[in-house]
Amino acid sequence: VILYGQSVGSGPTLELASRLPRLRAVVLHSPILSGVRVMYPVKRTYWFDIYKNIDKIPLVNCPVLIIHGTADEVVDFSHGKHLWELGKEKEVHNRSLRTTKNLKEVHNRSYIYEG
Repeated sequence: VILYGQSVGSGPTLELASRLPRLRAVVLHSPILSGVRVMYPVKRTYWFDIYKNIDKIPLVNCPVLIIHGTADEVVDFSHGKHLWELGKEKEVHNRSLRTTKNLKEVHNRSYIYEG
């Protein structure tokens, strides 16, 4: 099984991936660090925050591909990059970050315009 999650959908995807030990891979497209962090640049995770991807990514035990547009105006590119950095600390599995640059519709369509 390969799981795919885009934007807010990355939350349920990582929740499931952190619980399933035998996944083949996870693909995250424009993922969020957490629900609160989309709106506010907070440093800590609060109990009421939904989709705490920042805490879940280290628990994933399979290869992870993160796709994120560098000009994304909905979910800042820093979210995807930070998740990738947290994930790559686990040396057991491959982690990959794919970016797209200078695109108008990078949040929902970055995979179409990739060059």
